Amino acid sequence: MIPVVEGRLPVLLVANDKRAIRSGVNFCVAHHLKVILAGGAEAWKEKDLLQMDGIPVILGPTLSVPPQEDDPYDKPMTQPSELVAAGIPIAFASFDTAFSRRLAQQAGTAVGYGLSHDEALRAVTSNAAKMLGLDGQFGTIEVGKLGNLIVTNGDPLEIRTQVKYLFIKGRLTSMDNRQQQLYEEYSHRPTAATPATVQTQ
Repeated sequence: MIPVVEGRLPVLLVANDKRAIRSGVNFCVAHHLKVILAGGAEAWKEKDLLQMDGIPVILGPTLSVPPQEDDPYDKPMTQPSELVAAGIPIAFASFDTAFSRRLAQQAGTAVGYGLSHDEALRAVTSNAAKMLGLDGQFGTIEVGKLGNLIVTNGDPLEIRTQVKYLFIKGRLTSMDNRQQQLYEEYSHRPTAATPATVQTQ
């Protein structure tokens, strides 16, 4: 806990509703703790507090329903641009392993609801690294960094884009997996014969 108390490591405050966000932020600020809000489904309701204290937010999936039935239906999708407009740094997270592959799609959805494309890219790369104090190793392509990157055949935030190459620590890494093996196996299976056409006179 010493690095946390000394402000060298951030506290990850996991909170979604307005009351929890305000209570958690006020506690951390009162104790001079460096804090990152994670989840933040209702962060837009406390954006003035977050902006005043310079607290970044790691948002959950944009493709979700709002927590309160009276909230605008598209709030999870519009919230990223709203927070950025208020000067609050954001990043995106899946918060589980099941749908981590859809992280770029979540960021891309926010672009369709007002977030700039460049800001969305930063939210899944450099912003996340800076928040966690790892920007010396990750987040951008620079000499001296780890060299973890992907090469795609299109916009990385577009759902139809495919990852063609994966580099980990600067080394080309195989992307072969069970799902790919099954696809290859069944994509070459025999197809049903086309029924013959019978003509009558």
